[in-house]
Amino acid sequence: MEKLDFSNIDWWNGEQRPSTEFINRVNVELTRIQESLEKIPESEPEGTSLERKSKLLEGLIKHYLDLTKVLDQRRGDYYKAALQMSAIGLTGFGLLIKLIDFSPITVVSLLSLSVCLGLLSILATAFLVIDKYYWQTNSKRYHFLKLNSPKVKVLGNSWMYFYHGIPGVGEIPFTSNPFKEVDKLKDQENGVEKYVAGAAFYFDQFINATSRELYIQNLRHTYMLLIHNAYKNKFDAQLTSIMSRGTRITFVITFICILLSFIFWPIANLDFAVDESKTKIELNYNPSKTDSLRSPRQTPESQWLNSSAQMKIPPADSVIQANRTKDSLTKISLEKKNYLNHDKGKINQPAINQDSK
Repeated sequence: MEKLDFSNIDWWNGEQRPSTEFINRVNVELTRIQESLEKIPESEPEGTSLERKSKLLEGLIKHYLDLTKVLDQRRGDYYKAALQMSAIGLTGFGLLIKLIDFSPITVVSLLSLSVCLGLLSILATAFLVIDKYYWQTNSKRYHFLKLNSPKVKVLGNSWMYFYHGIPGVGEIPFTSNPFKEVDKLKDQENGVEKYVAGAAFYFDQFINATSRELYIQNLRHTYMLLIHNAYKNKFDAQLTSIMSRGTRITFVITFICILLSFIFWPIANLDFAVDESKTKIELNYNPSKTDSLRSPRQTPESQWLNSSAQMKIPPADSVIQANRTKDSLTKISLEKKNYLNHDKGKINQPAINQDSK
């Protein structure tokens, strides 16, 4: 293996450049790794420790791949559950919002409001799970991709297992931007050139690789999968924490709101207001009721008022109506006078006849 001077190698991937102090600290660790790999002998007879270690590393590679597969499946289940929670929350919220009506306050309205608050908590939990899931799937989350593996050669994505470790393959335009105009022919030429260059490097490395080189490749690959599996475990724990906390918060909010609904509903239905219709004092004067209470026999005045109040004047034109009203009032006045005189036994018939003449 070629001995590298990491202080003269630009192994950082990224537009933002780290500080010189950071680069020097990492170079020290890379140098230690290179010195450890140099201790591996070039070749050993079959059945020696080097061959046994290579087989052990191959078993570890399979083990880490299986663990990663299980963790990815669990994370996918959380994502699917979040989508289902979103659909249930939106549907339930749309149905229950119609039942919320506080005029008057009913137990159905209060319970519907309680469940709606719980559904809002479910929606918030689902949104956080979906957001974190997409955040985790971004390859920028993996810090080891900042190491340019083809330049470092002792760490990072090995050429034997990862395309990142093959020069040029990572630069193939696998996807295109639909919002950006590109020269299709030039884009295709670039892809073919990187593909062929990567194949030349990969075949040359594999054909010329010794047992020691293959052992180093397995060692790098095993450590890479170990770190990758650690990322997956942390990602899974993050989604589990969000889901469990959201479930507990939803249960607590819904339970407290339902309990308050059963407490508040009887209080809201208590009638503390004074019913004015029952306590209103009747101030309208009714002569018939007043006189009947004052004497069991109605007075002549009240009898005449009751009889005259029941008289109806037929509708007519304005002028005729005015004349009729005047005649009716005159007649009522005469009838009142005669009625009162008759009741007292002092009827003056000649006076009426003289007035009529």
